[in-house]
Amino acid sequence: MRLIIFSIIIYLTFGCAQKTELPKANIVKETERVIEKTEKSLASEDFDLKELIETSINLSIATNIPDLKIRAYLLKTNYEIRTGSFDNAQKNLDTAREISIRESPNMIPYIKYYEILIAYITQNTNLLNSLLKEDINYPEEVLTGINIIKSLNHLKNNNLTLAKNFAKDSLKISNKKNLLIEKSFTLKILSLIDLKDKNIKGAISLIDEALHIDRSLNLLDYIYWDLEFLGNIYLMESQQDKALYYYKSAYELALTNKNSSKIKHFKSKIDNVLK
Repeated sequence: MRLIIFSIIIYLTFGCAQKTELPKANIVKETERVIEKTEKSLASEDFDLKELIETSINLSIATNIPDLKIRAYLLKTNYEIRTGSFDNAQKNLDTAREISIRESPNMIPYIKYYEILIAYITQNTNLLNSLLKEDINYPEEVLTGINIIKSLNHLKNNNLTLAKNFAKDSLKISNKKNLLIEKSFTLKILSLIDLKDKNIKGAISLIDEALHIDRSLNLLDYIYWDLEFLGNIYLMESQQDKALYYYKSAYELALTNKNSSKIKHFKSKIDNVLK
């Protein structure tokens, strides 16, 4: 099961008759395929995944397999977090928790991760600190996400040493488990830490590595972030030509993908440099 950390995430439709007429084994295979596709899509820039997620939920209910139902509801939780609908995210998370408590306790760590994520994003500091203190035996892929949130929390408070330690822990697991999305995000955190430490060369090197991963996976929103971050660093260093190169790269990517908000954003960045 993949954990998409950064709210940075096609359509598939299946006729009802087709779903209900599939043999049980085929329903399970189809459910797993759709869920895995949706999990990967959540790391892209496409926010319009509602129909695909509903298909995941409907298929998972048809299988009556607890883990698949929980994964589907966590996908919807993730989607609602991305769109800022935290009340809806909590409702879907509650549904996943009820299924987990009743039928699949092994999925509790995944539920806990999303509780922590929501507490972090909504800046519910007391709840976040309480959740992070709980003694939970997290699987390694979940622990990667927990370490990322801990690192971000310390980075926000300018505790750079602790932020770096947790980020390194996350990177170690990401490398071991080949969790490329988590690795990319961790590299971004480490780059921010280096930038705060005025290690410009280190910051650029880490983001270049993240950009290579993001391009290999076509993670568009991550790519925009990397290019803008590189442009910002070079602008800080008064290297306008290099800054323009990265802003223009992001602008051209936005044009190719017809992303109007990104087009406007990077056009503004370019104009500001050229003033």
